[in-house]
Parts: sequence; C-alpha cells; structure tokens
Amino acid sequence: MWSFARTDRQLAALAAVEAIRCYAAAHRSALPRQLADVTETPVPQNPATGKAFEYRIENGAGVLADSQSPETLAYTISIAK
Repeated sequence: MWSFARTDRQLAALAAVEAIRCYAAAHRSALPRQLADVTETPVPQNPATGKAFEYRIENGAGVLADSQSPETLAYTISIAK
C-alpha cells in the first residue's frame, strides 16, 4: 500500500511546489509565509497522511516537507530575484 501512497505523495508535493512558485510569480518573487497564503493555485493535501504538507521558510528559501510518513520528503524552493 505504501508504494501507491509514495507515488501519490510525490505528485502532490510537486503540485504544491508549483503552487508556491505561482504564488511567488504573482507576489514579486516573495515566498508565502504559510501554505494557507497560496490562493492562486490549489495546494493539494498530502495523500499519505490526509493532512497538509509541512511548510516553513528557512534561510530565505521555502521548505515543503513530510516527516510523518515512513519515508521523509523535503523540497527546498528558492526564487531568484
């Protein structure tokens, strides 16, 4: 079952990264402070947990993560200004 959830989670995480990039494009390259700030494009839930992905700003970059699943996942999003 985890092999199916892993693929769905990966696709949802990439869609969330794209939503964050769309936000930055619409807000002068500024990253959102929280995922709830992203309204231009839907941010999918983590299908492996049924909850929102973890998101934080760290050293000027956004970090989208999932530390609750059997395998951790993390994407770092940097926007060139």
